[in-house]
Amino acid sequence: MGAGVLPVWGYRVIVVPQAERMNASAANALLKTLEEPPSACLFILSTDNAQRLLPTIRSRCEVWQIAAPTQQVACEWVGQQLNKKVSPRIAYLCQSEPLVMKAFLEENHEKVFEGLLELFIQVATNGQTDVSSLTTNLVKSDVAVDVQLSWLWLVLVSAQKHALGVNDDTITAEAKQLAAHFDYQTLFQQAEAVAELRQQLSASSGLNIELMVTNWLYRF
Repeated sequence: MGAGVLPVWGYRVIVVPQAERMNASAANALLKTLEEPPSACLFILSTDNAQRLLPTIRSRCEVWQIAAPTQQVACEWVGQQLNKKVSPRIAYLCQSEPLVMKAFLEENHEKVFEGLLELFIQVATNGQTDVSSLTTNLVKSDVAVDVQLSWLWLVLVSAQKHALGVNDDTITAEAKQLAAHFDYQTLFQQAEAVAELRQQLSASSGLNIELMVTNWLYRF
């Protein structure tokens, strides 16, 4: 999603989502603008990891910590908007972000997730399954690779919880299947590997995504 410009009470409001993903050139260009901002102009930088922003950019910003709504509140709001019941599982996959949940359901990402998860379980629990089918499906999907990897990371986290004897609405049959097939330490290591992979992919756009995902999957 690119930056957006919104007029508010005579001001220009420029929204930069996922600001931590800016490369060095973009960050330095923004820094120069923040040092000498145009009149009647506000910049809103949204990020889940402020530490990845340049210290010089952070020092020129007022920090607002905005907590996500609870899972119940998010499910109720999205349910009202779409006139349907929303499961806690959807909230879990979308980190209880109402607008993300709404888009997830409207754009039929649930079907994408189910297909991805089915292939992932086959690859993870059956060494004879062709890894290329999963990587091809993941890379060529209309849903961003980073988003799909975040879903798999959450499934692995859910499996870890089940392996430790924790049960809640986020524990799916697939998570239980993974927990039955792998011990906690393996699940933890694989979740860490996915997190590292996501970080590498977000830090550079020139990487071979299919090769990196394939290398990770073969670790199973």
